[in-house]
Amino acid sequence: MSTAHGLAQSSEHDDAITTMCLVGFNAAMANAGKTPPAGMGQFTCQCFLDQLNAGEVISSAQSKCQAKASSHYDI
Repeated sequence: MSTAHGLAQSSEHDDAITTMCLVGFNAAMANAGKTPPAGMGQFTCQCFLDQLNAGEVISSAQSKCQAKASSHYDI
C-alpha cells in the first residue's frame, strides 16, 4: 500500500466518523430541544476525531469534547 493510498483511506475514514458524529450531535440537540450555536457541531466532531486519532477511547473522547464545546461556546 502506498502512502498516498493510505492517506486517502484515512481521509475517507475520518470523513465517515465526522459525518456520523454530526448526525449524532444534531439528533442529541434536537432531542434536547436545543438549537446549537453555529459551528458547534463541527467543533465538537473535530475534537472527537482528533481524540480518536490520538488513541482515546470513544466514551472518553465524547466526554472531553462535550466539555470543551460547552466551555468554548459558553453554554
